[in-house]
Amino acid sequence: MKRNTTKTLLTMILGISFLMNCDQGSKESNAALVLGALNGACVDAAVADDEIAETAITAGINTFQLISIPTAGAARHIRIEGTLLQAASGHGTIYLATGWQDGRNGTTLNSAGGETMNTVAGDGKLVVNIYQGGPMVYAGYSAITAYGTDNGTATVPLGGTGTSLYSSFTSTASDVCFDISADTTPKLTVWGSGYKGANCKKRCTLNESNAIINKADWTNGAGIGSTGNTSTYYKTGSSASGVTATKVVTYSTTAL
Repeated sequence: MKRNTTKTLLTMILGISFLMNCDQGSKESNAALVLGALNGACVDAAVADDEIAETAITAGINTFQLISIPTAGAARHIRIEGTLLQAASGHGTIYLATGWQDGRNGTTLNSAGGETMNTVAGDGKLVVNIYQGGPMVYAGYSAITAYGTDNGTATVPLGGTGTSLYSSFTSTASDVCFDISADTTPKLTVWGSGYKGANCKKRCTLNESNAIINKADWTNGAGIGSTGNTSTYYKTGSSASGVTATKVVTYSTTAL
């Protein structure tokens, strides 16, 4: 075992040394390889049975599906597995909403009645959106939006100037995951598997440097579900045929 560990460490050291003697383009490419090797060597901390819950996704288009929460406490880390957005309209959407109204399981969004998936200042709701038309991941909390782009603005199709950091969900089934801190003004950290070595199925690979969204400076923070709405739901857009996910996994502890 010690011999194998030594070989692994030596390989990593040689890889880092090689990076220092490459041109800039090669450095960036090989840095990703070394980061992947380092991440692959990490080991997740043990998780007790009461700290994790799984929900297989079965909901139809536009239908709220209640997500199971660990018995140990509120969902502080959420993973959406197998997201694939290929709606013919080009505007497929997956919503993962927490701090939402109780009793919505199996119902549809009443857009005709003015209901939306938007948040209002101080309402204690948080919604992570995976949007085909961006294509990007973005999140809303307390009437503020955080975008998973290179400059923090929306992408060009949505009127901004940002370049999406993560969009593999438009071509292949992908995993998206995020931390929500327990603070009154929560810190949200979002990852996509494959971006800078992040692997949502291996939480030890997740850190702030490979996140696609890091947001803690929301205004009008109220805490998640602090207004009495405590449910967590998965839902697709109102006409999102061709939008799928396989499972949502929740943890009572954050990855960070």
